[in-house]
Order: sequence, then C-alpha cells, then structure tokens
Amino acid sequence: MLPPGLGQRYGWHGAAAELLACAGACGPEEMTLVYQHVPAAPSSKRLLHGRVCVVTGATGGIGMAVCVALASRGASVVMVSRQLSRARRLAAAVRAISKNHQVWAYQADVCVSSSLRRMASQLALQFGAVHVLVNCAVSAPARRQLVETSVGLVEEQWAVNVLGYHLVLHHLLDLLHSAAAQMGAQEEGDKAARVLNLASEFASKPRVEDLEFKDRPYSAVSAYKQAKGANRMLSWAWARRLRDANIHVNAIHPGAVMGTQLAHALALQRGTHTVEQAADAAAAAAAGDDPSLNISGAFLVPSVSGPCKIADCEFQRDAAACDELLAIVEERYCLAA
Repeated sequence: MLPPGLGQRYGWHGAAAELLACAGACGPEEMTLVYQHVPAAPSSKRLLHGRVCVVTGATGGIGMAVCVALASRGASVVMVSRQLSRARRLAAAVRAISKNHQVWAYQADVCVSSSLRRMASQLALQFGAVHVLVNCAVSAPARRQLVETSVGLVEEQWAVNVLGYHLVLHHLLDLLHSAAAQMGAQEEGDKAARVLNLASEFASKPRVEDLEFKDRPYSAVSAYKQAKGANRMLSWAWARRLRDANIHVNAIHPGAVMGTQLAHALALQRGTHTVEQAADAAAAAAAGDDPSLNISGAFLVPSVSGPCKIADCEFQRDAAACDELLAIVEERYCLAA
C-alpha cells in the first residue's frame, strides 16, 4: 500500500498503471524513491540507444535518479547494489518510469574484488562492453565503522566512497576498453567510453598518513570531505593513465540534494539542486550533450545555463599528489590484484 499523499508530496499526478504495478513489490521507502523520479516531458537530449551504462549505488536517491535519466535516454542500464532483491524491485520501477525495458539488477559489493570479478564476467557474457560507468555508491556513518573488503577490515567511508570507486573501474576496465574500441571505429557520434565519479565541492585533501581516522577524531563530515577530495584526485590520476585509451574519466558534483540518506547523515540544512537536476547533469555528461564537455580529467558541476559545466579544482593542479594517491591506493590496499 502506498503512503498517503505520496503523489501530491512529490508533484506526481499521473495515473501510470506500470508504477502502480510496482507498488505490490516495493515498500514505502522504495515507493518514495519511485515517486521522486517520475521524469519531465521528453526533450531533445542526446539519446543513448545501444550504450551499456553501469551505475553503482543504484538503489540510493541520486543513484536511482541517474538510472532513470539514463534509461529515459534509451540506454541499457545495469543497477548495481549489494541488495539484489531491492535492486530488482527498483529496476522494475525504473523500467516503468522510463518506458525502457533494458534495465537490469546486478548484485555486487564494491569493496570486494571477488564479487566484482563475478559481476564483470556476467557483464561480459551479457553485453560484451560497458560504455558508461557511473560510480554513485556512498556511505556516511555517524561513528567510525569498519567493513570487510578484499584486504580485510577498512574504515567504511574510505572503503565504499573511495576504494570502491577504484575497484569497480579496475574490474570493468577491459569492458570499457571494448566499448572505447567500438566507439572509436564509428564514423560519427560520441567516440569515448566514459567514467563518472560522483564527487563534491564539499571536499578536502586526503591525509595520506591517516586515511582511515585511526589517529584522529572521526566525524561523518570530515571523513566524507576527505573521500570526496580523494574521488577528484583519483579521477585525475586515472584520466592521465587512460589518456590514450579513448576512455574519459571525470568527477562530477551533483549539487547538495536534500531528502537523501546522505543529506540526513551529513545534516545538510538546505539543498542547491533537486535529485532530478543532479541526475540530469550526470546523464548529460555521460551522453556528451555538450561538445565542450567532451574531455577527460575535468571536475563538472551543475550549471544555470545547462546541465553541467567545467569548474576549477584546486586538487587537480597537483598532478604529483594525485598520482601518489593512486599509488597508495594500489600498493597499501593491494587493489590492483
């Protein structure tokens, strides 16, 4: 049963039978997500037919919105979550909202290499290539917590928000190379595979001597800022590593979005963008709507004149520090194995 007044609360007044068919499988929290993401009227945005887009953190607020935005453009969307049953329910909702049946739920833990190897093998068998990877997975516990990873217990924000992004890219790299080769052979259209890492303007430079808050006071905000700074720096390092591979790697700030679990965890007082605006910026970057954004190693932010624009990033200026952080991630955490 749907929560009373949910449609009015989120400004949805249609009578889509497909959405109501999802209600029996989705609980109140999931139906709240569903009603948040009913799309606006179709526009002239660049379509993504034939593109395979993998989204991690796909059952969260921004993650699901990104899936809706990509599916509405005709992409084949893979929703990745640790909770397969929830991902399947929300994948059904995304199919209904977007009128696109090419939406799948995959189970994977972004912190565990064996889980990601299985996912990569499944993706290779089903699709043969991945054209777009959007890393949206996020965690921000109030107290310092440890989670199991491929290399043992690691502080949760560093594990999920940073190492997870790196691991997913590492394990999908062959599939991204396959997509880049396909697209590079095209006579027209977008010619690059793309990786988008959700970052933030709310960021700080990582303290490499204590990345996991073992020797300093932990707070959800401090750990989150460090993780988002690391996302930017690792994006630049990966962009340089893949500069000749026709794979673009960028970081994107989706804006401060209220109503998500992350906003609650960080005690955000006000938002700057809706979840749909955040997702539209990510989808525009994934599709290459604006030729001026057809670059790698950029920090993208929402724009008043369009979905997103390139912003200056102080972390980007220190290439040596970015490369050093990538080396630390791979050596200290053995994540290249």
